[in-house]
This record gives sequence, C-alpha cells and structure tokens, in this order.
Amino acid sequence: MQHSLSPRITWSLYKALTLRTIQARYRGSILGLSWLVLYPLVLLAIYTLVFGVILKARWGGAQNDSLLDFALHLYSGLLLFSWFAEAVTTSSRAVLDNDRYVRQVVFPVEMLPLISVSAAAVSFLFGLVVLLLAAVVSGQPITANWAAIPLLLAPFVCLLFGLAWIVAALSVYLRDLPNLVSSVMPAFMFLAPVFYSLDLVPETLRGWYWLNPITHATVWLRDAVFAEKLPPPGEWLMVAVICVAMAAAQVRTALTSAASSTGIGVTSLRKDPKAAKVTMVAQPANMPI
Repeated sequence: MQHSLSPRITWSLYKALTLRTIQARYRGSILGLSWLVLYPLVLLAIYTLVFGVILKARWGGAQNDSLLDFALHLYSGLLLFSWFAEAVTTSSRAVLDNDRYVRQVVFPVEMLPLISVSAAAVSFLFGLVVLLLAAVVSGQPITANWAAIPLLLAPFVCLLFGLAWIVAALSVYLRDLPNLVSSVMPAFMFLAPVFYSLDLVPETLRGWYWLNPITHATVWLRDAVFAEKLPPPGEWLMVAVICVAMAAAQVRTALTSAASSTGIGVTSLRKDPKAAKVTMVAQPANMPI
C-alpha cells in the first residue's frame, strides 16, 4: 500500500483527527473535558454502592477488607474494560460513520480504527492517573513496579489495535456487526475478573478466563499496583508473542479482505449507488481538518 504523505505529515494527520474525535465527544457540554475524569468516577461510585455497600462484597471474599480496597480493585478493572469496550465498539463503526472521508476524498482509511483506539486510550490514561493517586491516598506504597505498567499493557494494546482493524473492516460487509459487538460486550465484562478476583473462579473454569483479552491486562495491572509484584518474564513474553501474532493475523485479514479493491470495505461501499470510488492512499497535505 503506497502513501504519498511523508511519515511526519501522516503522524500530524493522525494526531489532529484523534484530538478532533476527543473534542467532538464533549463539545457543547458544560464540563467539557472534565468528563474524562468524572465519567469513570461516576461509574466507580455506582458499582461501589451496589456491590460494596448493598451486596457487601469484598475483594477476594475477605470481609475484613476495606470498602476502599474493593473500590480501587473494581475501578482498575473498569478502566481496562471501558478502554476495550469503547475502542472495539467505536472501531466497528469507524468506517461507516466517516463516510465523508471514505467516499469523497483520497484518505488513509486504515487510520480510522487506530484513531478510535487512541481516543479511548486518552480516557484510560486520565483514569489511570486517578487510580494511582487514589492508591497513594489509601496507603499503597509507590514502587518501581508502577513504572512497568506501560510494558505490562503493551500486549493488550497490540491486540486491541488488531481487533479494531478487523472489526472496522468486517463491519462494512456485515452491517449487523456493530450491533453484535455492542451486545457481546457485557459478556467480556462479566467473564473477566472485573468485579471479582480471579482467585474466586473455580480451577476448572480459570483456563477459559485467560482466553478473554481483558484478563491478563487486568490481573497484571492490579498486581503491579496493589500486590507489588510483576508477572514472570516467561509468562509475559508468551502472552506478548501470542497477542502480536493475533494482531498481525487480524491486520493481514483486514487488508486481504480489501485486496480485490483498494481499501477497507471498498468493495461493499461500491455496491451503494451513492458511493464514490475510494482509494486507500494518503490524503494530500492540504486536506481540511
């Protein structure tokens, strides 16, 4: 796939569209970008009230654990799940909702799902800062393990980009896919250790839990922040290799699905009588942003 833009201009276009996506989400609201922090805090308060106060759940089932300890463990899982759910859900409509780019201009369509993942990552990063500050307030010591969090999450990020690619490509051919993705998201949440510790899952089922892309990232993040430990290097390397291989296969599938034309979902778009010819190459530098 040949692009006429230089890497510097392509990177500038990517940053501009990501920023525009974030700003558009909160445009017109009174609190604006403050919702990047307020939204996860509101979710945290609701789930803590329901599970911690009403149902009196405690992390790992130990009733002597504090409500704050339960809230922070729950919050860490919600952060990762929210990133995953938002990135995959918005990616499933990335091409369909940006048809003004796809139909009318020469545009790098493959950039759209990556923008969805990056925009969702901004919310996660704000939430992660809140989590770490709250952990310090609760008495958790700051350790060198915290600096390893980006490395621990790298396989998850790689897999997330791959999922975004394949979902964005297939949704152009399968118009029910965005609705299907939204429908299965609760299953990913409840079949991952978001609301509970993985230790509570029976041994016979625990192996299946590790197939959920959220599980490894959630467990590793919690261990780094609250348990002051890191996964064994061999375990991390194995998961990283698998995630990279799966992401590469997904990207290859997304590209191959468009090999008969020139971009993600172009064949399907051409069947629309209103569709114009689309070329999946870079937009000239004077494209309006």
